[in-house]
Amino acid sequence: THKIESQYNDDSITIEKYLRADGDSIDQWLAQNDLSPEASKSGLRYIITKEGEGENIEIGDQVSVKYQGWILKNKDATSKRNLNQTFIVGNNEVIAGWDEGLTYLKKGSVSTFYIPSPLAYGNNPPNNNIPPRAIMVFDVEVVEVKKKI
Repeated sequence: THKIESQYNDDSITIEKYLRADGDSIDQWLAQNDLSPEASKSGLRYIITKEGEGENIEIGDQVSVKYQGWILKNKDATSKRNLNQTFIVGNNEVIAGWDEGLTYLKKGSVSTFYIPSPLAYGNNPPNNNIPPRAIMVFDVEVVEVKKKI
């Protein structure tokens, strides 16, 4: 599993503080937009807009996804290009919110992930377009799943 601490370099109390605060912000935004997501124990919120087929993705499966991402409340702050990525789920190749969120999906699923900053990039965003501690939103389509052997 992901080590949230490595993304924040803060103590667990600080991480919990951001999970709560970001969760409140996400919930408020979702309510204002009349959206009803599922919520996981970690703080991830997600809405599955299209169910896939077959078995749920598991840790160790290789997945190929199409996605678009942005910062919550500032949809224009990041480009909404259609991007593609292939990786092994649970191998710390992507942010923790993706590793967890994908386990709720199947091949062909389409979902939106609302990810609190500790489960996204924390204090270490990948570029200058994303500020530290940003709440991230991703539209994700699971294109291919290769089950672990």
